[in-house]
Amino acid sequence: MLALDFPDSAFDAVTGFQSIIHLPREEQTQLMKKIAGWLKPGGYFLANFSAVELEKLEVDRWLDHEKGWMFWSG
Repeated sequence: MLALDFPDSAFDAVTGFQSIIHLPREEQTQLMKKIAGWLKPGGYFLANFSAVELEKLEVDRWLDHEKGWMFWSG
């Protein structure tokens, strides 16, 4: 997600559901700064975040799949 690049004030709104929580907390902050720049003045940012402070949670076999690695942070 951090590779995304848009011009400043490009969007009226940005949404991020079930996605930003899969970045490490440090990268979440970096992405939100980028999103703030992409929004037009008075624009909206709507997203969901963890209700629990969590540095990281890694699961090697998400949904019991051999290659199903998953990461969360909040």
